[in-house]
Amino acid sequence: MLDVTIEHPGAAPHVEAVPIATYRWIECTFEIVRGGAGEIRRALGQRRVTEVERLVAQRSEAQERLFGIKIDKKLFERIQSLESDVREARAALDVIATRFRFLPSASQAIRKDDKEVPAREEIEVTEATRFALEGFGAVEVAPGASELVDRRAELKKAEDKLNKALAAAGVEVSPKAKAQFTARVEAEASVNEAMRLIKAHAPEGIDALRTTHRDRIAERVQLSERLDLFLSENIADPETEARALASAKAEEGTARTALDAAQKDQHEHATRIAVAKEKVAAAEEGIATAKGDLEAARKEIADADLVASLETGRVVLAEKECRKAETESQLDGANPEEVQLRRERANATLDQVEAEQRSLSKQEIATGSRLTALGQSGIAELLDIARGQLDQAIAHRDRLHAEAEAWNLLVTTLSSAERDAKEAFLEPVLKRVDPFLRLLLPDARVTLDDETLEITGVTRNGNQEPYETLSVGTREQLSILVRLAFAVYLREKGYPAVVILDDALVYADDGRFERMQLALRKAADAVQILILTCRARDWRNFGAPIRRLADARAKAFVPA
Repeated sequence: MLDVTIEHPGAAPHVEAVPIATYRWIECTFEIVRGGAGEIRRALGQRRVTEVERLVAQRSEAQERLFGIKIDKKLFERIQSLESDVREARAALDVIATRFRFLPSASQAIRKDDKEVPAREEIEVTEATRFALEGFGAVEVAPGASELVDRRAELKKAEDKLNKALAAAGVEVSPKAKAQFTARVEAEASVNEAMRLIKAHAPEGIDALRTTHRDRIAERVQLSERLDLFLSENIADPETEARALASAKAEEGTARTALDAAQKDQHEHATRIAVAKEKVAAAEEGIATAKGDLEAARKEIADADLVASLETGRVVLAEKECRKAETESQLDGANPEEVQLRRERANATLDQVEAEQRSLSKQEIATGSRLTALGQSGIAELLDIARGQLDQAIAHRDRLHAEAEAWNLLVTTLSSAERDAKEAFLEPVLKRVDPFLRLLLPDARVTLDDETLEITGVTRNGNQEPYETLSVGTREQLSILVRLAFAVYLREKGYPAVVILDDALVYADDGRFERMQLALRKAADAVQILILTCRARDWRNFGAPIRRLADARAKAFVPA
């Protein structure tokens, strides 16, 4: 222990001295605690300064990346639009291209630009081309005339625009433009995130944060100088002091660990608080703006007018839904088979016209060859007539082709609508048939065909039993239950539904007959069921009103 004593100036020489070492130790401990608190603040300030400097460097790096990227959102969208224009122009050029194939009688060679062309393969020509035919001469093809030239010019124009846009973006191909735009978006996000975190760590600016940190360092230096107190060198018990020093060092390590954890928690907490404050401020600003907009809107339109507009909109929506239901009903009533037959007929007619066109082309070539061999001239009129017929055949073929595509689209649309309607019915019907099926066959499940919605079988005890292998009575009972499920589903959707059974359940034994009556009574809670029978005694215990047709006829013929 450190022992420092003083004597009161007015006391007698033998008056007991008052120990002051305890007071000095408390004062020193208080200063050390202040120094530790200042050290924590300084360490936190150092971390904040380091983090802000890192964020500033990150922001500068992202801004440098942005300076090197020429493409922006507007230019990227223009490049995408120009790519679409190029694809459309290329497709338009391919549509009017001339297609034909060479069918040599032997093994004569066909050459195009000194390159051999495979025989019997379809060739597509989009510009003036010359073919050399072995043993015959040459054939020059000029497809499309002025229309082909125009479409080729449109394709060239679209490609030039796209190349200019890519050059403006500083790239050669579209994928690089997309990569550059993605890099720009990421760099902008990095800049915004760095700005947000810098504002959270240094609300008053980086310079203010650095000034505060320097002030805390100066305070620490001053505190360290104050801690250099004069202590008496009279150590009463060195071993005790050594143990106290070791204990202090251990406590220092524990305190430093706790300090590090506290600094980390404080840093995260400060970040969360700053972000939360920003969100609160943004929310308050949004609320104020919304209130202002609400007041302005109320001045322009009264609440009563808005309610009236809402009611009008609901009425219009109801009318639109009715029209939609009518359209779906008309679509369901269409005949896909008729449309398919019309499409097949159009395709067959198109094939016939194309065959006639190829035959006329062959006849034209053969006739020209014979006339050339005979030295005949003055056949321009006949050639013009033949060309006119060819143009008419091509136009007729194009019309048939367009008609066939239209029929094909209609068949596809009707088939898709039919498939969607069946899928929409399948699962709800299976869900609603289960409660009825449990009354008849517990632990069983019926399966329906995805296309026709017909019963395909029933699953019992993990075994699939095909519908055809079931008994006549079981098939009849399953059919009735499925009809009940259909009727319940239609009734839930708001459509009127009535189930009429004519002498049903004639093949059911007593147990099955009773359970089927329970299923009918359960379904009668949702839909109307009419049972026509000549065996009234079987239904006497059913608990439903019984009407006799004979009584109805007698009442009808009673004189007024």
